[in-house]
Amino acid sequence: MTAREMSIPGYGLIPRESRHYVDRGARPGGSYRYVLGAVSPDGSELRSHPVEVSLTPVALELYQNHPNPFNPTTTISFYLPNEARIDLGIFDVSGRLIRNIESRASSAGVNEVEWDGKDWRGNPASSGLYLYRLKVGKRVLAKKMVLLR
Repeated sequence: MTAREMSIPGYGLIPRESRHYVDRGARPGGSYRYVLGAVSPDGSELRSHPVEVSLTPVALELYQNHPNPFNPTTTISFYLPNEARIDLGIFDVSGRLIRNIESRASSAGVNEVEWDGKDWRGNPASSGLYLYRLKVGKRVLAKKMVLLR
């Protein structure tokens, strides 16, 4: 895009270094649509043509749970490049297993598992920092999460 195309009466120039966007919530395997909008001082808006983006994942990935902190439930997502057997467990900060929430074959692609904040007996886990660990074959990935009661 030339400077002339970027300069629209009432809107001004968008500096070259500002002409990018990083979507930190985008995940491999997802498709996203983006539209750039500019609002002039008089309140009128100019929108760009939509841009479609698809992210092709290539490796095992464990995503941050959401919401985090959470109460009473949270969703744990991960990406598998191929169908595989997974083990997903919740641990306290001392490394003690609180609950094994999944132990099964999972399909390739993005998978989601919900944790209800309960231990293996069905009792509510106490507030605090927990680790969730995904084991796929010899690969092990882990992340932190916070439960607030």
